[in-house]
Amino acid sequence: MNDNLVSAAQENVLPKLNVFQRIIYTVTSPEKLMLDLERKPRVLLGILLTILTPMLTMFAAFPMFKEYMRGTLEATGAYAELVSQMSAEQVESVLVGSAISTPVFAGIGAGIVLLVEALVIWLVLKIFKGQARFKQILSVLGYAAVISVLAAIVSIIAINVTGAYTDVTYTSLASLLPEMKGTFAFGFARTIDVFGIWAFVVSTIGIATVSKIDKKKVYVIMACIFIILAVYMGYNEVKAASLLN
Repeated sequence: MNDNLVSAAQENVLPKLNVFQRIIYTVTSPEKLMLDLERKPRVLLGILLTILTPMLTMFAAFPMFKEYMRGTLEATGAYAELVSQMSAEQVESVLVGSAISTPVFAGIGAGIVLLVEALVIWLVLKIFKGQARFKQILSVLGYAAVISVLAAIVSIIAINVTGAYTDVTYTSLASLLPEMKGTFAFGFARTIDVFGIWAFVVSTIGIATVSKIDKKKVYVIMACIFIILAVYMGYNEVKAASLLN
C-alpha cells in the first residue's frame, strides 16, 4: 500500500520527460531519468541505439574497416586461400561483402546481448525480492546505451584521425597494453573502459531505482555481473588468439 502511495505521489509530482530530455538526462542527471523510466519504461530507443551503434561505428570508418577485415583474413590464412582460388575482382567483392555483413551481424548480436543481459539481471533481482519488471530493466539498460553512442563518436573520430581501424577502444585499458594482445589479461582489460564504466554506473543507478533494492546490494550484484563479463572477455581473447595461431 505504501509503495502504491509513493508511486501515485511521484506520478503527480515528477514532470514527464520527452525523448530529448531523457537522452540529455542520461548524461547530466541519470537519477531523474531513472525515476521517469520507473514510472513509464520505454524500450524502443534503447534497443535501436544498441543495434545501430556498432553498425554505424564500422560503416562510418568503412575504408579502414575493410582493410582491417583484409588483415584479419590474412592472419587466419583465409585470404591467401581466396587469392589462390579467385580473381582479384572476386576477392575484392568477397571482402566488401564481409565488410558489409559483419556490422549488420554485430548490431543484431548486440541487440540479442541486451535482451539476454536484461533477462539475467531481472532473474537475479527476483532472487533478492526486487520489484523491477523486465520492461523496466530493459528500459534502463537501453538508455545507458546513450553512453555507448558517445563512445562510438570518440572511436569514429580516433579511427579517422589515425587512419587505422581497431577493435580495441581507445578509452580502454587494453589500448595501453598492445603487446599483451591475445592474452587473458588483454581481454579482461578491454572491459576496463571509461565509457563502459560510465554506462555501468548509469545502469546501476537505474537498477537500484526500479528494483527498490538497497543501492549497496545492487552495486554488488552489478559488479559481480561486470566481473563475469570481464572474465568471459579474457577467455574469448585467448580462444580467438589460439584460432589465429
